[in-house]
This record gives sequence, C-alpha cells and structure tokens, in this order.
Amino acid sequence: MKDEEIEKNKMDHIARPLFDDLDVRNHQPSIEDRPEVFQDTSYFIKLEEKNEEKYQEVMEALETVLDPELGIDIVNLGLIYDVLTDDDYNVFVRMTLTTPFCPLSDHIIEMVEEALEKVDGLSETGIELTFEPAWHPEMLSRVARIALGFAKP
Repeated sequence: MKDEEIEKNKMDHIARPLFDDLDVRNHQPSIEDRPEVFQDTSYFIKLEEKNEEKYQEVMEALETVLDPELGIDIVNLGLIYDVLTDDDYNVFVRMTLTTPFCPLSDHIIEMVEEALEKVDGLSETGIELTFEPAWHPEMLSRVARIALGFAKP
C-alpha cells in the first residue's frame, strides 16, 4: 500500500465516526413539528417586496450573527437564501451553512433566532436550514471576499 493510501485510510478511520454521529436533520424540525403558521409557507412572499424597510431591519439584525469560526456575518457569507413573510409579518428565514457538518450549527441557529427576536413588528419567526443548493464560495459578498483574502480592497 502506498503512503498516500495509508494516510487516507488513517484519516477515514478518524473522520468517518465523527461524520456518522452527525445528523443534520436534528437542526431543523420537520414540517409537522413547525409552529402551525409555518407548516405551509407556499403563500408567503419575499419580505423585501412587502416592506423594504422591515426587510432592511431583518437583514441588519442578521448581520449581527457572526460565524464563530470565520468571524464574518452570515449575510455576507451568503448563508441567507430567503426572508419570507405573510400578511401578519410571520417571518420565515431559509438559510444554509457552509457545510452540513458544521459543529456549531445549533449555536448559529440560536443566534439567528435571538437576532430575529430583536426586530420590532415581527409576529412569529421560523428558520429552515437547507443544503439545497449547497453553499459555495461564489455566494460570498465582496466584503466577505476581501475579509477572507479572496479579493483585493
């Protein structure tokens, strides 16, 4: 066996049990377990279309949520896919993480919930964690690209 193969087998032996114990589905309730108002979001519209000012407030609140490993906010990382609302300002955030195996996913979701609670005028809030489409570096904002050294100021 080549040295490269031996090293790969060692890494698989170490990493595989870690990944097998992770269950990303634990980070979001099934549709049936969501609060009733979020069980059917098909009629929700983009918050920015309903109220641009409220949308900006929500996005500013979400910008206070920093990825603990990267130190960059989740908006500039491109982790927020949609901010939806109904007529009563029940706000539903569809977001992702940079990897399904993020060890801090529960903490990040908790910080998002806390940030949304601080926005006046929202009824209930819900979060859906999705990995479709998968996050990729092209989703980074210019600010994040500069902070991570992918672009020049």
